[in-house]
Amino acid sequence: IECGEVGGILPANLKVTVLSRDVGGRAVFTCAAGYGLRGPQETSCLPSGEWALPFPTCT
Repeated sequence: IECGEVGGILPANLKVTVLSRDVGGRAVFTCAAGYGLRGPQETSCLPSGEWALPFPTCT
């Protein structure tokens, strides 16, 4: 089982780097210059094939 793309439609100022799509794999969030991350800095791939929520926002 692998997770797909992270989150579908993400805000333009929120960037994601997928380190691994396998179950237990991680994806790390960063914000564009001038924005601060609010929420979790990373997510993990669940056994269901979905990424764990919630995703952060950039403000």
